[in-house]
Amino acid sequence: MKRISSVLAAFLLSLTLLPATGKGKVFDITRFGAKPDAVTMNTDAIQAAIDAAAKVGGTVIVPAGKFLTGSIELKSGIRFHLEKDAVILGSTRYEDYHGLGGNHFSLVLAHKAEQIVIDGEGTIDGQGRALALYVDSLFHRGVFPIERYDQNRPDESHRPTVIQVTYSKNITVTGINVLNSACWVNQFWECEDVVFDKVNTISDAFPNNDGIDIGNCRNVKVINCHFSCNDDGVCLKGTWNDQILIQNCRYGRVHGCLTLGSESLHDRNIILRNCYSERADRVLWLKMRPDTPQHYEYVTVENITGHCGRFLFIQPWTQFFKPGDRQLPPSRCNNITLRNNQVETKTMIDVKTSDKYELINFTLDGK
Repeated sequence: MKRISSVLAAFLLSLTLLPATGKGKVFDITRFGAKPDAVTMNTDAIQAAIDAAAKVGGTVIVPAGKFLTGSIELKSGIRFHLEKDAVILGSTRYEDYHGLGGNHFSLVLAHKAEQIVIDGEGTIDGQGRALALYVDSLFHRGVFPIERYDQNRPDESHRPTVIQVTYSKNITVTGINVLNSACWVNQFWECEDVVFDKVNTISDAFPNNDGIDIGNCRNVKVINCHFSCNDDGVCLKGTWNDQILIQNCRYGRVHGCLTLGSESLHDRNIILRNCYSERADRVLWLKMRPDTPQHYEYVTVENITGHCGRFLFIQPWTQFFKPGDRQLPPSRCNNITLRNNQVETKTMIDVKTSDKYELINFTLDGK
């Protein structure tokens, strides 16, 4: 018995001496040549670490320091971990960015991927103001077509986001800071089973700094987050969204805590609950396009506290969309429920009437 125990102990010890594999294997980006000096362009080094980790499903480590980079592409099965005081610093040159699958350019990309985790206590900083101003200069120099210069600024397709995940599933982003985008900050498109948890999103670098844009997605949880940005906090886009939960979030300066539109057409099973608004312009903002029917249904807003300009705002959205020539059926908002909300506000409900939409089964605190 004693010999068997000693053999077993030796075998277990040999296991601890084997090289780590899978998620236990760590890939420090500095081992691949990345320099934390905020000057060296580290795109190739960081991508090399990601590609190596993807082969075994390992963890990419970003240690303390400022790592300048252009677009990097996350792969299935990896964990991208930013240690405390680690900063991924976006390039201020448009030429250092690209997109995937025909989508917008972005700093951190994932496309047709699964089982990705982005976590830690570090920061992804898009340096959006400097980047947007550089893009602006390309228009004035004739590099980009002037017809894509919209509302006295480069349109969204020419301004990179910070994080963009497309056609992917089982994605978790947690704990990090995401700052200073040239366009929308975080974007999820055609995704399923997303957890966006404890993320601090701050961006007033340029217009259109939505905190998180969700389009054509199912089962997305935005929880325990903070948003303070130069546009909406959480914005639903695309043609549809289903099963979206926004819970235990805190909003600083935002246009809308939760905005449906202007692009989204059919959103259902949406919950905004247990959130605090410091000074949002609106809590729930429903934008009704005049050029195509929209349908928002089973939207619940409950247990919201704090301060806001208007709590519920429904309006025809004609800033970008004009009525077409043909007769269209009206858009619909049905099963909209507001309950147990304790918010100091100038206007609780502001509904701009229009024959282009119908408000059905609207409930305010059970009435």
